[in-house]
Amino acid sequence: MRSIALVCATLATLLLLGTPDVAEARLNSAQRRALSTVRRDLAQVRTMLRKDEIEEAEKAVNEAIEKIKEVAKEAEVDEKDPSIAAILKLVSSSREAVLKAKASSDEFKVSFENDVAPLLKRNCGGCHNDDRAQGGLNLATWRGIRAGGQSRQPFTRVVMGRLTSSNDQQRMPRGQAPLDRAEIEKIALWLTQGAKFDGKDPDAPIGSSGAAAKAVTIAKPTGDETVSFTEDIAPFMSNICMRCHSGNNGRGGFSLATFEDLMKGGDSGRVVIAGDAESSRLYRLVFALDEPVMPQGQARITRKNANDLRTWIIEGAKFDGDDPKANLRNLVPSTEEKKALEFAKLSPEEFLDYRKERADELWDKALKKSRPAWAEGEEVYVYGNVGEERLAEIAEWAEAQAETLRKTFRVKSGERLWKGKLTIFVTGDRFDFEEFVLLNTNRRAARTMYAMTRVTTSGEDAYIAIEDIGDDDTGTRPPLKVAVIDYMTGAFLERKGGKFPEWVKRGTGLALAKTNVGDDLYLEGVRTRAKGMVASLAKPEDVFSESTFAPGTVGPVGVTIVQFLIENGGGARFVQFLAQLESGKDTAAAMNAVYKQPLRNVAAGYLAALNKRR
Repeated sequence: MRSIALVCATLATLLLLGTPDVAEARLNSAQRRALSTVRRDLAQVRTMLRKDEIEEAEKAVNEAIEKIKEVAKEAEVDEKDPSIAAILKLVSSSREAVLKAKASSDEFKVSFENDVAPLLKRNCGGCHNDDRAQGGLNLATWRGIRAGGQSRQPFTRVVMGRLTSSNDQQRMPRGQAPLDRAEIEKIALWLTQGAKFDGKDPDAPIGSSGAAAKAVTIAKPTGDETVSFTEDIAPFMSNICMRCHSGNNGRGGFSLATFEDLMKGGDSGRVVIAGDAESSRLYRLVFALDEPVMPQGQARITRKNANDLRTWIIEGAKFDGDDPKANLRNLVPSTEEKKALEFAKLSPEEFLDYRKERADELWDKALKKSRPAWAEGEEVYVYGNVGEERLAEIAEWAEAQAETLRKTFRVKSGERLWKGKLTIFVTGDRFDFEEFVLLNTNRRAARTMYAMTRVTTSGEDAYIAIEDIGDDDTGTRPPLKVAVIDYMTGAFLERKGGKFPEWVKRGTGLALAKTNVGDDLYLEGVRTRAKGMVASLAKPEDVFSESTFAPGTVGPVGVTIVQFLIENGGGARFVQFLAQLESGKDTAAAMNAVYKQPLRNVAAGYLAALNKRR
C-alpha cells in the first residue's frame, strides 16, 4: 500500500511540474473559491466508493486534478504553495481510496502478461534486457524481474518510486517522457493486487504467453522465390531499421530483434501481410504511401532494398533462416564470415595461388619500388628483399619449426597448419619494415617492434612481417632465427581465430626456441631481464595484464611464465590452458579451469619462483 500512496501523491504533483516557483504569489478570491469547490467535490469521492461507483469516483478525482492544475497555472504557483499543497494531500488520499477499491474489484483485475508486461517491455526493455542489464536489473523474463537488481531491493518494491520520481535523473525510463497516468495506475493496481505472475514460463520473454502476445505463422520458402530474406532483406533491416526498432522497446512497439518480432508487428498491428504488399504497413511507409515515411531522420534505403521488400512480401514473406527467434543481426554474415564463405569454396591449389597473389598485393601496397624474391617450402612462402639465399635459409628454419609445431600440438597428419601457407615477409631494413606495417595495418611500428603477425579466420591473411635483424648473438634482442620461431608460433596459435595475450604468444614461441636453438645469449638472459621488468608491479596479477608491458618487450616475462606453468603442471596441461584461451575464455577463467587456482595465486607463485637464486 505504501507504493500506492506514493503514486497517488506523485501523480498529483507531477501534473503541476513546470509552473513557476513564485514564493510571493497569492491566490485571488476567484481562485480560492475554485479550490473550495474542488474540496467539496473530493469529499463526495468516498460516498461514491461506498455505493460501488468506482468509475464515477475516479472521474471526480481526475477532474479535481485538472482544476487544481488550471488554478496553479493561472496563479503562477507550484505544489509548494500552502493552498495547493493542502488540497493535494486530499487528492492523494482520494486517489488512494479509488485504487484500493479498484484493486478489490474483479472488474478491474490487472494481468501481468496482458497489461503490465507490454508496458515494461516497451518502456524499460531497452536498458534492462539480456544484453544490457543496467543496474544489474534484467526485465526480459519474470525470473529476472523477481531477482531484482544490484540494490538487492525487490523490483516490485522500488518500481513505483522510480516511475514517479520528480527527479529527472532518477525517474525511469531515463531520458524519456514519464509514463502517463493510466499506465502508472495500471502497474500500481497490479502491485496492490499482489503482483502476481500469470504467465506460463518464468524464463520465457515477458508478454510471450498472454492474450496480448501475437501468434504468427512462419512460412518457409519453396525454392521458387526470387528474393531471400536472409540475403536481401535482413542486411538492410539490421543496418538501417534496427537503429530505431531493436530490443524490447522499439519505436511504436515495433521491434526487428527477430524475424518473429517483425511478423508480429507493433502497436498499430501487423506490418507485413504475406502476399499483399499494398496492405502491408511496412511497405507503405517505406514507399512513402503513408506517414511517417520510413526510415526517419536518415538516408532512405536504396531503391533495390525497397523493391526487394515489395517482392519479398508479394512472394509470401518467406523465412529462409534456421530460427525465426534468432537475433536478426545473427542472420546477416559479417564481412569476415562472407570472406570465409568465399575462401571455403577454393580448392587447395586455388588457395595456394591466392596466397601468392595476396603476397604480391600486400608487398606492392607498401614497397612497390623494391623488387622482391621468394622461397617456398611445404608450409611457408617466404617473400622479401633480402636476397634469394637469405630467403631460402629462413624457409629452412621455418619448415623445421613447422614440424616442431606439428609434434608439440599433435596436428593431424595431412592437415595444413595454415589455410594455403604462411607467408613470411622479410624486409632488409628498418624503414621498409615500418612502411609495410603502416600501409597494411594502418598502425605505426613501435621502436621495440621488429616483427608482427596477422592471421584471419577467413583465410584472407596468414602472414608474418619481420625485419632482418641479423644473426648476431648480442643478448639485447634475439637473432633472426629465434624471432622466426617465436612469431611463427604466435601465428600458429592464432590460426583458428583464438585471441591470445601477447605474453602467451611470445612466451610459447621463445620457450620452443629455447628448446630447439640451443645456446643463445638472448634466451639465456631472459630470466634476468624478466626480474627487472616485474620489480615495480603494483599487484602480482598485473604480470598477466595486456597493458603492463609493451608487445615488443614482453618476451622475457612471457617465456618465464610459460616455463613456470610447464614446470608446475606439465606440457599437456599447458596445452589445455592454450585450448581454453582459444575457446574464448579470458586468462583468469582459463587459469582457474586448468590449474584450479585464481590468477593472483598463480602470479604470486610465478614471482616467487622467478626471484629464487639458481
